[in-house]
Amino acid sequence: MARRHWLDPMARRLLIASGQIKPPAAPASRGGISSGVGAAASAGPSPAEALHNDAVDRDLLALRLTQNPALSLRDATEVRHAAALGWSLDVNRATAADWRRLPGCSSEQVDLLLRLQKGGVQLSGPEDLRAVLQLDAALLASWLPLLLFRWYGEPPAPTGPVPVPVNQASARDLASLPELTEERCARLLRERARGPFRDLADLRDRLGLPPAVAEQWIGRVSFELGRPGPDLPLGAPAAADPGGGPAAPPGPAAPWAAEPPAPGPAAPGATASGRSGAKGGAGPSLPPGRRDAGRHLR
Repeated sequence: MARRHWLDPMARRLLIASGQIKPPAAPASRGGISSGVGAAASAGPSPAEALHNDAVDRDLLALRLTQNPALSLRDATEVRHAAALGWSLDVNRATAADWRRLPGCSSEQVDLLLRLQKGGVQLSGPEDLRAVLQLDAALLASWLPLLLFRWYGEPPAPTGPVPVPVNQASARDLASLPELTEERCARLLRERARGPFRDLADLRDRLGLPPAVAEQWIGRVSFELGRPGPDLPLGAPAAADPGGGPAAPPGPAAPWAAEPPAPGPAAPGATASGRSGAKGGAGPSLPPGRRDAGRHLR
């Protein structure tokens, strides 16, 4: 009997992995008692064979990932092999395509994770992820070899649709929110007129939103305040006009306006009208009659 080539098992596994041949069928038993070969197979491979088969499976996965980097992983074994090959998933920065590669990750879970990320929520560990997605413990354990929980000081770059600013948006823009009925929209506008919404919890409490609706709005709304109005001048107000009209704003002084003379002692010999008397005058001038009489006396 010819000896089998040592590459035959690896070649056979490669053909099975690529779908070119079918996996071998389980050995049949007779009367509930397995044959010797079947009993040996049911006993499982030896530790050396299991280690060899594990290495072969990892090499086959590496080949498939090289051909298709977006390949979805089928089970926990492939997740473990991908982690051994250097692959990882950054929980707080992963994209939708990254999450979809994990086995058992549904579209609803991917959508919730992306909205949480857009809203600035960061998960600090496996327990946070399990609580958010309500994961089964076994499914979470199958993902753990690939998961990285890194903390970031800055929010991720915005991608996808822009969140609706609930403190500024019109009724038409608000209508794009899921489960926003006309009654809820009218109540939102009334509550917003009383004061801006601080966050999603404040919005949920004031509108009486069900938890399922509030969860759908995560990452789809933002809470920026409205823009402030123009700044007013800070100068003191002008005095009111006595006539009842508004006071005119003070303007610059006219360049030709003369300053009033400073008060001081009158010049010697100056008259009440401001003209100085005759040169060397001894006093105030006399009336005309007195002047004539004086001439006659001389």
